[in-house]
Amino acid sequence: MIEKEELDFNPYVLELEKPVKFGKDYIESFTLREPTCKELRSLRVNGDMTFGDLLDIGQKLAETNRRVVDSLCKKDALALVERVGFLLEDGL
Repeated sequence: MIEKEELDFNPYVLELEKPVKFGKDYIESFTLREPTCKELRSLRVNGDMTFGDLLDIGQKLAETNRRVVDSLCKKDALALVERVGFLLEDGL
């Protein structure tokens, strides 16, 4: 996991390497919001989260459609999960 002192990216913004077509639009970036209790409610206390759990939280924090997240390339999906992990780090 990335140490906060070494942070060289904005955890709240993800510029996609490969934009995703959704309807007539292309999604080129996500702006993530701070997680609230609503997103944390379904998390297990022991911390056993799957990659899919983190993608689901990322979708909610980006306030985007699940089909958009499902269409991400592997590199963008990993970047989204990395940011979600960073944003959840303080609270878990």
